[in-house]
Amino acid sequence: MHLQSWSLLATTLAYLTAGTSAAGLAFNGANAPSQVLLLDDSWEKTADGSITTKKGELIVMGNITEYFLTWASSALATTSYGFTMDGHGINPFRDTGSITGTANVNGATWDSLQTGIRETQGDHQLKVWVANPAGVAFTAFKFMSSEGDTVFPSIYGRQATAVPSDALTIDSGSPFISFSPEGWKQISDCAFCDQRTLANSSTIGSWVQFTISGKSNPAFWVYGVKAERHSLANLRVTGYKGGSMAYDSMQDVVVGGFDNGEGSEGLVYQARLASHERLNEADYYTINMTLNKGALGIDFIRTTTEFITPNAAATTATPIGSPSSQNERISILPILLPTLLGVGLVALLVTGWCVWGSRFSAAAKKRREQAHVGTNGMVQVRHSTSSSTVASSPLDEKQKLPEERSNV
Repeated sequence: MHLQSWSLLATTLAYLTAGTSAAGLAFNGANAPSQVLLLDDSWEKTADGSITTKKGELIVMGNITEYFLTWASSALATTSYGFTMDGHGINPFRDTGSITGTANVNGATWDSLQTGIRETQGDHQLKVWVANPAGVAFTAFKFMSSEGDTVFPSIYGRQATAVPSDALTIDSGSPFISFSPEGWKQISDCAFCDQRTLANSSTIGSWVQFTISGKSNPAFWVYGVKAERHSLANLRVTGYKGGSMAYDSMQDVVVGGFDNGEGSEGLVYQARLASHERLNEADYYTINMTLNKGALGIDFIRTTTEFITPNAAATTATPIGSPSSQNERISILPILLPTLLGVGLVALLVTGWCVWGSRFSAAAKKRREQAHVGTNGMVQVRHSTSSSTVASSPLDEKQKLPEERSNV
């Protein structure tokens, strides 16, 4: 029974190692391109170019319609294995398989199988797990595509060909990404994640948010791990121009399981969770994803423009469903400007009133003094203890003593 499975997997691996052509790619485990073959930490490379493990997983992703794998073991018939294609469980050894030859692995001669898998056109992700205490080796891989000029993935991974090669990329731990306070777990040992990091949450209502420049044909792509259970997130894209909202769009996106609402039989890694490639120019766009069902795993984000920090965009984040405009980053300048103008006007009025009042008081004081000046030029001065007429020279206000000025 296991020989059938080994036969199919081995055929796929052998096919991959034959070389590169307009619609094909071949390699051994030691020189596999990282955008096509992903390995967990259990695999070791040998001097002869094979990769070996006693228990491990690998992922093949690309625009592939035919898979051929060659694998070997000293106890091939007792090897355990499992396959998923795009999250669906498959049995590549449904036809009778048999040992087809031998392979030299670390100086030992092992029985080998070559097996093949055929798929529909488009991008696919094949995941294989194997286990055998005696060891398992993959010695050759070969992939072919019935369409296009490459088998490299168009939608999976950091080097997906459908994304412009000069697009900027930030990892899930970047300061350009904001997460809600609740629910998120930062993972640093995800073997099949880009840079091995992943931000994951299964808390309903938890959200992730980032901002990009709205200049020069803005576009973005959010990549992550598709959960096995059916999962949904609300994607909101809000554009701002001239301090006002110029664009607002909301939709539910599938971030786990299948579009028909069913769960899958395996995780799908470095998968595109959400994207928008035709945004109009604006000052900036804020993108928010809020988990409505299941689980959400964020791996990395790409854009054709540039990422903007919340402070640089003069914005603030609010979760979807809250009273204040549902996770928008709103510019504070339009809010503060009327307040600042009002404060300035009040300050100007108070200053003017004080100046006018001071001048009015001084004029009134001078008139009172003039009322006490007699025909002989004498000044009537009143003191606090008595009232008398003192003969003196006429005084200018500036010449009076402090005591006299206070009692006039």
